[in-house]
Amino acid sequence: MDISDVEKYCYLILEESNREDRKFTISKLREMCDRQWHTYTLPSSDLQLALKEWLINNWGTNSKEYLETILVISFNFGLDKAFFIKALSLYDGRHVTEFQRDLDKSTGDNINPWWSMEELNNKQ
Repeated sequence: MDISDVEKYCYLILEESNREDRKFTISKLREMCDRQWHTYTLPSSDLQLALKEWLINNWGTNSKEYLETILVISFNFGLDKAFFIKALSLYDGRHVTEFQRDLDKSTGDNINPWWSMEELNNKQ
């Protein structure tokens, strides 16, 4: 799946979210994370903003599972660090160290989903 397909499906998921349970939408977005990551391209800033706004407007609970899903979506779609930090500050689950590392290893204003690949390439 290329980046244009990922974006098309994400916009469709967000559009359909008006007619379905927020948990179902969250699960569909999480499913898109792997596809997004494997494009090796950040989505458009428009999609990043739409995802962030949807997540903010549909923030359901601060359960570990829900926060973890928000962090995974934020990571894979390269959302802004400020949003990632907000979710991370509320999360105390078993992956907190990994999420903190993702934050620490990302330069710039957004999370870098491919930071580990860059480090590997720099060692070669």
